[in-house]
Amino acid sequence: MFFFKTEDEIRIDKAVSNIKNFLVKELTDKGMISLILVGTIISKKERNKNSDIDFFAIAQDDFNFQLEAEINKKLDALKNDICLGFECRIRCFDIDFLKGGKPKNSVHEFITAARLVQRLPFYKVVWGKEFDYEKEFVEPMKLEDEARHLIHYLKSSIEGIKKDNYSTSMHNFPKLIVELVRVEAQLNYGFTYHPYRYKLVEHLKKQEGHILHKAMKFRDEFETRTKEQVKEDALILCREAEKYIDEFTTLLDKKEI
Repeated sequence: MFFFKTEDEIRIDKAVSNIKNFLVKELTDKGMISLILVGTIISKKERNKNSDIDFFAIAQDDFNFQLEAEINKKLDALKNDICLGFECRIRCFDIDFLKGGKPKNSVHEFITAARLVQRLPFYKVVWGKEFDYEKEFVEPMKLEDEARHLIHYLKSSIEGIKKDNYSTSMHNFPKLIVELVRVEAQLNYGFTYHPYRYKLVEHLKKQEGHILHKAMKFRDEFETRTKEQVKEDALILCREAEKYIDEFTTLLDKKEI
């Protein structure tokens, strides 16, 4: 049986190959040990034609993180060249961090090694060493701790949106809500961890009024809305998120009694 790729699939595959080759050329002999394709782009069911193309790199302890910033600037400049119009970036993590050492930047602080290691087995090593994540790195974060970690960042995001001072792209806001819902689903709804959103949506499809579905609607309609509409929708979602946080925090507090 033959399977023919769509034009979008061909374009995605070509962009991934281009970016991988660029990153290998840039980081070979500069401390990179492993290059990993991550995120929704891996899953045909999860991605769409506007998905970002993101990579993680596992690096030696003496890795110069200034290189990450420099390479991401180059990728921005090459968006319409090797990236074929896709937004793309690389995030680097050193071995010391993955084994429980101090974070080197704000991305490390948000992701945390204990959250990152549960994701890595679902992603695709495209160059370099493959690790046994469970044996070689830190243990995954406890769910209650992860929930409080995400609640902290979600509250900060809500504050920024209300003050019209949100420091990142607005499409990251619903992603953060989904991250927190995933933890709730693991705690209360028998969900087995998986990084893809569609699996979480399928698992909670009977929970019709759940904030997950409102966050996904915001995400799915983001590209079709004006800036003014996005801001208005985001403020509505903020109110829903605040209510959700209060309810979730109450449940977490009861678990600690």
